[in-house]
Amino acid sequence: MDRPWWTRLFYQTLFVLTCMLEKSLGSGRPNSMTAAPQWKMREYPNPQDSTSICNRPHRESWICDPNGILSKQEVLELDDMVENLRQSTDCRCDRCVSGHGEKHGYIVSLALLNKMESESYNNPSSPQNAEILNEAQMWTKYLRMQSWKMGACGNDAVLLLSVKDKVIYLSTGEELCEILSDKRTKQLLSTSLDLLADQDFFLALSNILKNYEELLKLGPEKSFNVISFGITHDEALNAGLMLFGPLCILDIVVLAFCVMIFCNIYVRGFKSHDVCYKVDYKERRLYEGFKIFCFQPLGVLMLLFIVAAINFAAVIGTLWLFRTQKTVCGVDSGAGVTWT
Repeated sequence: MDRPWWTRLFYQTLFVLTCMLEKSLGSGRPNSMTAAPQWKMREYPNPQDSTSICNRPHRESWICDPNGILSKQEVLELDDMVENLRQSTDCRCDRCVSGHGEKHGYIVSLALLNKMESESYNNPSSPQNAEILNEAQMWTKYLRMQSWKMGACGNDAVLLLSVKDKVIYLSTGEELCEILSDKRTKQLLSTSLDLLADQDFFLALSNILKNYEELLKLGPEKSFNVISFGITHDEALNAGLMLFGPLCILDIVVLAFCVMIFCNIYVRGFKSHDVCYKVDYKERRLYEGFKIFCFQPLGVLMLLFIVAAINFAAVIGTLWLFRTQKTVCGVDSGAGVTWT
């Protein structure tokens, strides 16, 4: 039995509308309401594994955008830029090799989201900029070092953009932070603050990636300031050896001298001036310079006090150095900025 013409027309119209709706949802900017309005750090997906959640179905990516901050075409363009950066830069580490045995360069992966969920804010409804930056640092450090692990030897970085938190943060690995200091990273991000304030996130991220690639190709800065730019583990070790090595030698010499004085005066019963004459110096004038420390016990105490003061100043100076520079290259290295 044939259906009435109006019934056929109704179903045909419904079919056409369904196809149009499916096509519109399958292209352009994804529907952000399907994803979580805010994310917990340990639940944020990996673009190499959770491609569908990251709005990169059927394709491993360097970008995760579960809330649809960018359109699919914009994410595709940024993904190509990241891949080009990986292929065009030269990593200094021997382990910068892909699964096919091909040498590659530095890697930067992007984490885009509506808002970070945090329990560390004093006032969650209105957190301070410093709290937001600390949270972004924890996020990028966790993603780079524990969750994503894109790099083989610290040749990776994670760039986080949280729209409602109004923050962008870049965390750098050990290989990268030797080229891109924290100060340099902050300057790089600050160049796109106006675009971020205008919510032109695609252009802002594009500019950051382009400038980022140029900085990597330029190499490390010629002037390297320890206080401003952080220190590597090797530099910290070298500084410790240079500082405390001579101090240890000085301490041993002074201790041996004081033990000799003590033994001769209080154990063997010599007078203080006899002790000095027992010391066999090649040249007499060298002995004259130490006479005050031999003739007077107070001189020995003065020597001990001076050496103790030098050691104390060295320890305080080292603690101040690490307190002033809160980041260690490859561990907490990175920087971020907020906008209004």
